[in-house]
Amino acid sequence: YPLADSLGGFSLDPASGAEPKPYADERYTVEDDGLSQPWHGDVWLNPPYGREFNDRWAEKTLAESRRAEVDSITALVPGSVDTDWFQENYGQADVLTFLDGRVDFVGEKDLSPSFPSVIATFGLENVTKEYLDVLDGFGLTYPRTESFLKRLVEDGHTPAEALDTYFTQFRDFSYAEWARIR
Repeated sequence: YPLADSLGGFSLDPASGAEPKPYADERYTVEDDGLSQPWHGDVWLNPPYGREFNDRWAEKTLAESRRAEVDSITALVPGSVDTDWFQENYGQADVLTFLDGRVDFVGEKDLSPSFPSVIATFGLENVTKEYLDVLDGFGLTYPRTESFLKRLVEDGHTPAEALDTYFTQFRDFSYAEWARIR
């Protein structure tokens, strides 16, 4: 799994059970109830999909992303960008990647979604350049303005230079372009 490899592996998958091979060192299954457990480290999340699940997993993801015990969260979620649960929670991610094409679940082609998917990444400061390069290969990758500007300033740009760079590059932005301007 290229994203896992770029981070040295995922620490936790709080919604595990459907995949043929584990994505993380530690897994919570339905019986463990990942919604009621604390998360830690670099988290991989592909939560159950459906109206009865989406808002609860989205709220839990945002809450866990703010805990010091969580380094990063990589969440593969429905691309329901027009919903409140997406905008209020995944809309706060440091990076959103809009996947090119539909996801094919390994070994479960009949269960693959017929709708678009997004990878929401929280914890930009704790992921590697290799991780961001892998994300960029999956589709359109956009950082949140605040995260983007903070990283540029931390890399030595003045706030004015960071804003200029952001507005110059934003219209056709992808991580590969960001890497070139860094």
